[in-house]
Amino acid sequence: MQRLDLTPEIITKQVEGHYLKILNSCEQYPVADLTVPTLPNGWSVKDALALVAAWTWRCAALLNQARDSDQLLQGKPDVPGLTDEFHQERCNWCWSEVKTDFLLAQQALLEAIAYLPPTRLQDSLIQRTLSQEIWERHAQYIPYLESELHPQAGNLFLN
Repeated sequence: MQRLDLTPEIITKQVEGHYLKILNSCEQYPVADLTVPTLPNGWSVKDALALVAAWTWRCAALLNQARDSDQLLQGKPDVPGLTDEFHQERCNWCWSEVKTDFLLAQQALLEAIAYLPPTRLQDSLIQRTLSQEIWERHAQYIPYLESELHPQAGNLFLN
Protein backbone atom coordinates (compact mmCIF):
# COMPACT_ATOMS: atom_id res chain seq x y z
CA MET A 1 0.00 0.00 0.00
CA GLN A 2 1.22 3.46 -0.87
CA ARG A 3 1.60 5.77 2.12
CA LEU A 4 -0.65 8.74 1.55
CA ASP A 5 0.96 11.36 3.83
CA LEU A 6 -2.22 13.39 3.82
CA THR A 7 -3.37 15.93 6.32
CA PRO A 8 -6.76 15.65 8.02
CA GLU A 9 -7.89 18.60 5.92
CA ILE A 10 -6.99 16.91 2.63
CA ILE A 11 -8.61 13.62 3.64
CA THR A 12 -11.72 15.49 4.83
CA LYS A 13 -11.96 17.39 1.54
CA GLN A 14 -11.63 14.14 -0.44
CA VAL A 15 -14.28 12.38 1.64
CA GLU A 16 -16.70 15.31 1.49
CA GLY A 17 -16.29 15.68 -2.27
CA HIS A 18 -16.70 11.97 -2.88
CA TYR A 19 -19.83 11.65 -0.75
CA LEU A 20 -21.36 14.82 -2.20
CA LYS A 21 -20.83 13.53 -5.74
CA ILE A 22 -22.55 10.26 -4.88
CA LEU A 23 -25.51 11.92 -3.17
CA ASN A 24 -25.96 14.58 -5.87
CA SER A 25 -26.05 11.89 -8.54
CA CYS A 26 -28.70 9.96 -6.63
CA GLU A 27 -30.83 13.02 -6.07
CA GLN A 28 -31.17 13.59 -9.83
CA TYR A 29 -33.58 10.64 -9.98
CA PRO A 30 -37.02 9.96 -8.55
CA VAL A 31 -36.95 7.95 -5.34
CA ALA A 32 -38.96 5.22 -7.05
CA ASP A 33 -36.12 4.68 -9.54
CA LEU A 34 -33.57 4.41 -6.73
CA THR A 35 -35.48 1.71 -4.89
CA VAL A 36 -36.13 -0.69 -7.76
CA PRO A 37 -33.75 -3.69 -7.74
CA THR A 38 -32.19 -3.16 -11.18
CA LEU A 39 -28.51 -3.73 -10.42
CA PRO A 40 -26.77 -6.89 -11.66
CA ASN A 41 -26.66 -8.42 -8.17
CA GLY A 42 -30.39 -7.88 -7.59
CA TRP A 43 -29.94 -4.75 -5.49
CA SER A 44 -31.31 -1.28 -5.95
CA VAL A 45 -29.27 1.91 -5.92
CA LYS A 46 -30.68 2.42 -2.42
CA ASP A 47 -29.23 -0.93 -1.34
CA ALA A 48 -25.78 -0.11 -2.72
CA LEU A 49 -25.80 3.30 -1.03
CA ALA A 50 -26.88 1.69 2.25
CA LEU A 51 -23.87 -0.63 2.06
CA VAL A 52 -21.51 2.28 1.40
CA ALA A 53 -22.93 3.92 4.54
CA ALA A 54 -22.60 0.73 6.60
CA TRP A 55 -18.92 0.32 5.68
CA THR A 56 -18.38 4.00 6.47
CA TRP A 57 -19.88 3.52 9.94
CA ARG A 58 -17.54 0.58 10.45
CA CYS A 59 -14.52 2.64 9.43
CA ALA A 60 -15.52 5.51 11.73
CA ALA A 61 -15.90 3.08 14.65
CA LEU A 62 -12.50 1.53 13.95
CA LEU A 63 -10.83 4.94 13.78
CA ASN A 64 -12.50 6.01 17.02
CA GLN A 65 -11.08 2.92 18.72
CA ALA A 66 -7.67 3.50 17.14
CA ARG A 67 -6.80 6.77 18.82
CA ASP A 68 -4.42 4.98 21.17
CA SER A 69 -4.20 1.41 19.92
CA ASP A 70 -3.80 -0.57 16.72
CA GLN A 71 -5.46 -3.67 18.13
CA LEU A 72 -8.79 -3.46 16.25
CA LEU A 73 -7.08 -2.34 13.06
CA GLN A 74 -5.11 -5.55 12.82
CA GLY A 75 -8.10 -7.81 12.26
CA LYS A 76 -9.33 -8.92 8.87
CA PRO A 77 -13.08 -8.49 8.42
CA ASP A 78 -15.30 -11.17 6.97
CA VAL A 79 -16.27 -8.95 4.04
CA PRO A 80 -18.92 -11.24 2.53
CA GLY A 81 -20.41 -11.94 5.96
CA LEU A 82 -20.50 -8.30 6.98
CA THR A 83 -21.89 -7.28 3.60
CA ASP A 84 -24.70 -9.81 3.98
CA GLU A 85 -25.36 -8.66 7.53
CA PHE A 86 -25.36 -4.98 6.53
CA HIS A 87 -27.66 -5.71 3.59
CA GLN A 88 -30.13 -7.72 5.68
CA GLU A 89 -30.20 -5.00 8.32
CA ARG A 90 -30.88 -2.22 5.81
CA CYS A 91 -32.75 -3.83 2.91
CA ASN A 92 -36.16 -2.74 4.19
CA TRP A 93 -35.15 0.84 4.93
CA CYS A 94 -36.85 3.55 2.92
CA TRP A 95 -34.84 6.00 0.82
CA SER A 96 -34.98 8.76 3.45
CA GLU A 97 -33.57 6.39 6.10
CA VAL A 98 -30.73 5.34 3.79
CA LYS A 99 -29.96 8.93 2.82
CA THR A 100 -29.94 10.04 6.48
CA ASP A 101 -27.75 7.09 7.44
CA PHE A 102 -25.38 7.88 4.56
CA LEU A 103 -25.04 11.51 5.71
CA LEU A 104 -24.62 10.56 9.38
CA ALA A 105 -22.00 7.94 8.50
CA GLN A 106 -20.04 10.49 6.52
CA GLN A 107 -20.21 12.93 9.45
CA ALA A 108 -19.08 10.22 11.89
CA LEU A 109 -16.13 9.40 9.63
CA LEU A 110 -15.12 13.05 9.33
CA GLU A 111 -15.33 13.46 13.11
CA ALA A 112 -13.22 10.34 13.66
CA ILE A 113 -10.59 11.64 11.23
CA ALA A 114 -10.59 15.09 12.84
CA TYR A 115 -10.21 13.61 16.31
CA LEU A 116 -7.18 11.49 15.43
CA PRO A 117 -3.86 13.06 16.33
CA PRO A 118 -1.94 13.92 13.12
CA THR A 119 0.76 11.38 13.92
CA ARG A 120 -1.88 8.64 14.27
CA LEU A 121 -3.45 9.65 10.97
CA GLN A 122 -0.10 8.97 9.29
CA ASP A 123 0.23 5.54 10.91
CA SER A 124 0.37 2.76 8.32
CA LEU A 125 -2.51 0.82 9.90
CA ILE A 126 -4.71 3.92 9.95
CA GLN A 127 -3.82 4.56 6.33
CA ARG A 128 -4.60 0.94 5.46
CA THR A 129 -7.93 1.14 7.27
CA LEU A 130 -8.96 4.26 5.37
CA SER A 131 -7.85 2.69 2.12
CA GLN A 132 -9.63 -0.62 2.68
CA GLU A 133 -12.73 0.46 4.55
CA ILE A 134 -13.55 3.51 2.45
CA TRP A 135 -11.89 3.55 -0.94
CA GLU A 136 -11.74 -0.21 -1.60
CA ARG A 137 -15.28 -0.82 -0.32
CA HIS A 138 -16.51 2.08 -2.41
CA ALA A 139 -14.78 0.56 -5.40
CA GLN A 140 -16.93 -2.54 -4.81
CA TYR A 141 -20.28 -0.73 -4.75
CA ILE A 142 -19.84 2.51 -6.66
CA PRO A 143 -19.69 0.79 -10.08
CA TYR A 144 -23.23 -0.46 -9.42
CA LEU A 145 -24.36 3.09 -8.75
CA GLU A 146 -22.56 4.43 -11.81
CA SER A 147 -23.92 1.76 -14.13
CA GLU A 148 -27.45 2.51 -13.02
CA LEU A 149 -27.31 6.29 -12.66
CA HIS A 150 -24.89 7.15 -15.46
CA PRO A 151 -24.64 4.19 -17.85
CA GLN A 152 -22.65 6.02 -20.52
CA ALA A 153 -20.60 8.33 -18.31
CA GLY A 154 -17.82 5.99 -17.18
CA ASN A 155 -16.20 6.08 -13.76
CA LEU A 156 -17.55 9.28 -12.19
CA PHE A 157 -17.40 8.59 -8.49
CA LEU A 158 -13.97 7.09 -8.02
CA ASN A 159 -12.08 9.81 -9.91
